Amino acid sequence: MKTKTIRKKTGTLTIESFLKSINMADNEPIRVECGITDNYSIFKPFFANRPLSKKRSEIIGRDMVKHGNFSSVQCVRSEDCKSLLVWDGQHVLAAAISAGKHVNYDIYDGVPKDILMLKNRNTKQWTLDNFHEHQIEKGSRTAKTVQNFMDLSRRQLGRSIKLTATLRLLSGCYSNQEYKNGTFEIKVADNAHKILGCLKDFTEYIDFVADSKFASSFQMVFNCGIYDHSVMMKRIPKNYKLLHSQLKVIDVVTGIEDCYNSRSRSKYVDFVSACGLKK
Repeated sequence: MKTKTIRKKTGTLTIESFLKSINMADNEPIRVECGITDNYSIFKPFFANRPLSKKRSEIIGRDMVKHGNFSSVQCVRSEDCKSLLVWDGQHVLAAAISAGKHVNYDIYDGVPKDILMLKNRNTKQWTLDNFHEHQIEKGSRTAKTVQNFMDLSRRQLGRSIKLTATLRLLSGCYSNQEYKNGTFEIKVADNAHKILGCLKDFTEYIDFVADSKFASSFQMVFNCGIYDHSVMMKRIPKNYKLLHSQLKVIDVVTGIEDCYNSRSRSKYVDFVSACGLKK
């Protein structure tokens, strides 16, 4: 195995020499070293990297066989300086290994621990679940609270309410981007647990209570100000077939409304309008 390295302080032409006239803060991440190697064992995954897509790396690998490897992987040195931790380019690395090609690598200094979250929060490659797993591994208290609620929903409903709907339940609004940005706040936890209790009551009659669309739609109904759970529990045994989990929120809310009002002698309750939806 051979490794060729162009170091920061080697020769007269260095990476640092190009930075002298650039206005940069002292704590900004900079590339301090680059190299070429076929010693694959020196590369290790950066903390909480997203799952590797074997299909994607195989496609890149086939291109490398035809055209060679002209991509690079971005790394930082491990604390013991024995490994390079890859924070960008893990699919390129896997492709190079499968194709038997060399690896072009860049080593950076000053890379923040949250680099994966910062770099990927506005990309589609990292899903919301990737961010959640990353936060769990970091020991985030908020992420643990979110996960605990999802685990509780699995125990009470038979399967977990998905992450998007859980975030909505705990914050009171759609919060996917806030969760990625690190600005998510749990504002209505007590309300979320009350809604979960209602959903648990429905499990005797329907098997889709944990569906994101149904849970989020029921949240709107529960919070609209005119929902009475005791009334719903009187109507649902004979009218549960009116409930469904359709693609559109208005259709789900309409189903809940129809079930709630079926065979009622009282004034018709209009959940659709109360939720701010238009028929």
